[in-house]
Amino acid sequence: MLMMLAILLPAVGAVFAFREKDLKRLHRLTAAFLFGSAALSVLAAAVSRESFTLFRLGGSLALRFGADGLSLFFIVLVSVIWCLVQFHAFGYMVHEGKEGQFFGFFLLTYA
Repeated sequence: MLMMLAILLPAVGAVFAFREKDLKRLHRLTAAFLFGSAALSVLAAAVSRESFTLFRLGGSLALRFGADGLSLFFIVLVSVIWCLVQFHAFGYMVHEGKEGQFFGFFLLTYA
């Protein structure tokens, strides 16, 4: 359940990011949803040792979510890198315009 919440949280944040016009609120919103999702991802991988199947295609092909030691390492690595990239993007996107679209797709990509 925590794994699905960690995936859905930035997707919901993207909806708000697409609609936000104020740049400071957009930055706070993006940071809150990204850090919240990163924390949930690490927590889900560290605590949950169960897996669940999202859907099956035929008898042997399934989309399954689960966590082991290697996935915990990559979840932490990706979460840290994504958070660092976000801080760089705050300064970079000021001059580019359309920050709402960028950070909306940024959160969707993280999801």
